[in-house]
Amino acid sequence: MGETECNRYTARDRLLTRQCDILLPDVCRAGGICETLRIAQLADTFGLLWAPHVSISTPLHLAAGLHLGAATPNFLVCEYPTSFDDSPIGKALCTDSPVPKDGAIEVTDAPGFGVSLDEAQVEQLTALSENRTTR
Repeated sequence: MGETECNRYTARDRLLTRQCDILLPDVCRAGGICETLRIAQLADTFGLLWAPHVSISTPLHLAAGLHLGAATPNFLVCEYPTSFDDSPIGKALCTDSPVPKDGAIEVTDAPGFGVSLDEAQVEQLTALSENRTTR
């Protein structure tokens, strides 16, 4: 259960009615870091595992899922995108990415999520986004 429709309330409803065996919340779609952590904790309360879904295939999204997984006892696995090339925004924003070695990715202790951002690209994309926002 998850990917596109998961928040703590829908997760709770599905868990109470035993509609799922594993939760797959997407950090970006579920409401961010805190909401995804709540979903993972809720799954643990019901004795279930969880696996973060990485929908937009950016290094930052992957790193967030990995760090949340490392912080929870019921983490199963993190989806790994076949290519970061599918996300031009993510590719432009991040100057590096978590790299698997022997089928695993070591969670870094670098600041933040351990992914470096191209600040010039962040500013450019933020300005572009602000120009498109209707007020």
